[in-house]
This record gives sequence, structure tokens and C-alpha cells, in this order.
Amino acid sequence: MKCVAPLVSVLREVDSEEKPCIRHLYDLINKAKEKISMNCRYNEKKYGPIWKRIDEKRTRQLNRPLHVAGYYLNPQL
Repeated sequence: MKCVAPLVSVLREVDSEEKPCIRHLYDLINKAKEKISMNCRYNEKKYGPIWKRIDEKRTRQLNRPLHVAGYYLNPQL
């Protein structure tokens, strides 16, 4: 539950129609990862495999130049 709740909040945010998804997706994922590590009391043994899986998915699906440029050029972030 400590690890799933932050990821569910990312999914809810992405599913909403209020904000464009791609600009905020990198920031949302980074915040979720921080929250997961905090929930696991910064014990890398507990959150390490989860972070690895998140990074694998993000690298495979979102590591495109257009998505990265959208994140870095967003003045809000």
C-alpha cells in the first residue's frame, strides 16, 4: 500500500482532463518516487526494486526527445 498509493495518484492525475498530461508526467513520476522512498523510510532494499521497475517503464515508453523537451521547457517545473 505504501508503494501503490503514490502511483495511483499519478494515474488519477494523468486521467483527469484538467491538465495536459505529458508536461507534468515526469514531475508526477519523480514526486511519486520520492513519496515511495519516504513511505519505505528511505530503506533502499524496500523501494529499490519498485524504482527500478518504474524507471524501466519510463525509459521504454516515455524517453523520447519530444517528451523530454516538453518537461525541460515547461516554465512551471
